[in-house]
Amino acid sequence: MGTGYELTCNNCGNCYQVTLGVGFAFPRIYENLIEAIEAGRFGEEWRELAAQTDQFGIDAEDHLYRCDECGYWECAPSLSIYAPKDIEKVLNTQYGEKTVRERGRVPYVTSEDLKADYKLIKERVHVCRRCGNDMHMISSRGLFRAVLKCPDCGSRLEWNKAKFLWD
Repeated sequence: MGTGYELTCNNCGNCYQVTLGVGFAFPRIYENLIEAIEAGRFGEEWRELAAQTDQFGIDAEDHLYRCDECGYWECAPSLSIYAPKDIEKVLNTQYGEKTVRERGRVPYVTSEDLKADYKLIKERVHVCRRCGNDMHMISSRGLFRAVLKCPDCGSRLEWNKAKFLWD
């Protein structure tokens, strides 16, 4: 399950949610993202990297990104691309009743899988939808120190530090 937090604007009263991690639909979301990368919907570079990397993996968990220029923020999957450290180990990994070799592809990888069995090939740079500048991932350690602005009025949002589980 993913972890979520609520933010409130003390100026206009609007509430927003920051949802991080993964939910129950993660395997399907992962598959959809892989298909989108292979179809070129995240750019030609990502399509080529995927085509050149046998049994590639992606970081499909949701993270918080913020633009330091205009303050726009969003929760989105990283989409950074990874290659197996040991291709035979990955091919022999079992998902359900079949191995990756039998399936033909890795159905999904978790952040723990990426840390243990993969190496980063290329980090995805998230670009701000409002101003076009690079966005930066907010780490879980810096989450409550992050200043997020209300998308409606631009005032600073207040964090409700109580977590909720989503999905």
